[in-house]
Amino acid sequence: MPNTASRIQYSPWTEWCARDYLAEYYAEIMPDEQHALSFLHESLVRQPDASVALDYGCGPTVHHAVALVPKAQEIYLADYLPDNLAEVQRWLDGAQDAHDWTVFTRHILQLEGVAAPSAADVEEREQEARRRITRLLCSDAGDDDPLGLDMRGYFPVVTTHYCAEGATSSKETWRVYMRNIASLVRPGGTLIVSACGAADYYAVGHRLFPCAGVNPNDIVSCLEENGFMDVDLRVRRVPDHSAQGYGSVIFACATK
Repeated sequence: MPNTASRIQYSPWTEWCARDYLAEYYAEIMPDEQHALSFLHESLVRQPDASVALDYGCGPTVHHAVALVPKAQEIYLADYLPDNLAEVQRWLDGAQDAHDWTVFTRHILQLEGVAAPSAADVEEREQEARRRITRLLCSDAGDDDPLGLDMRGYFPVVTTHYCAEGATSSKETWRVYMRNIASLVRPGGTLIVSACGAADYYAVGHRLFPCAGVNPNDIVSCLEENGFMDVDLRVRRVPDHSAQGYGSVIFACATK
């Protein structure tokens, strides 16, 4: 079968624009994120409280960290692109031009059982997230120890959403990225993953960025190869996203 990814003209990362990405994917809660937040909530409910959690490959987003607040005393965010971390910092600083995450925060509170979150409820949760997000880290998942040797096996909870498979068109490279991200989870800890399913690219406007074309079997085998067990795997169809390059999303939660 021909490799369609080899014929796609990917944009270089120098053309990545965090604000374009936020405007296209996070102006509202789209189907993929509805599924992702539901799975994240279900997975976190089963976890014990943690001293620290990591969202690896956070991009310019903070909503997954907002969901981590009830479980983690501290939250670290890591990403490869400085533009993404600058966007997160803008939100942390309360800048007037920062992206508005309130609709996501309200949805997270509803998942947690608050039937009709007030504006004050949303503000309180976001301020608590700002207090608990204590480190923004620039990181390359291609490094054997992407946060340094001291953080190998450091985190009781690691989440990574649309990260490793959305940074390369190669499954082999994706496995390397996943191995290195997985190395950050301490023994007995939990890794929670969201991924675009069977996609060669994802679109941000007219720009196309690589996807590794992973499927559910790839994710399960990768987790098992890296010492994880009790894999909870879910696949959800998201046909509304087909024009952006993917038609399904894959979620997994596993224990090391």
